Amino acid sequence: MTGGASQAPSDSAAQAKASGKKKKGGPVVSELVYRTVAASQDRKGLSYYAIKQALSFQGYDVDQHGFLIKRAINMLRSAAHRQSTVCRIQLSVYKK
Repeated sequence: MTGGASQAPSDSAAQAKASGKKKKGGPVVSELVYRTVAASQDRKGLSYYAIKQALSFQGYDVDQHGFLIKRAINMLRSAAHRQSTVCRIQLSVYKK
């Protein structure tokens, strides 16, 4: 009997919490940057300006979200550095 009354406030609280954060339906910036670099024909990668230009051609607002692009590039670069370091360590262990 009291179970129905106690569920009503929790349901409305959950709905208020869910409606407070609205997510846009689209890929995150790091995924867009990764796709842009992967689609390039250059073997050595792209410059920051070329990535910004490619994203603006795709319809991304580069002027307003330029800091997100720079942060995504730095995150991807540090992840690649960590991965290559781990690979070097593993190769040196097995290289006897």
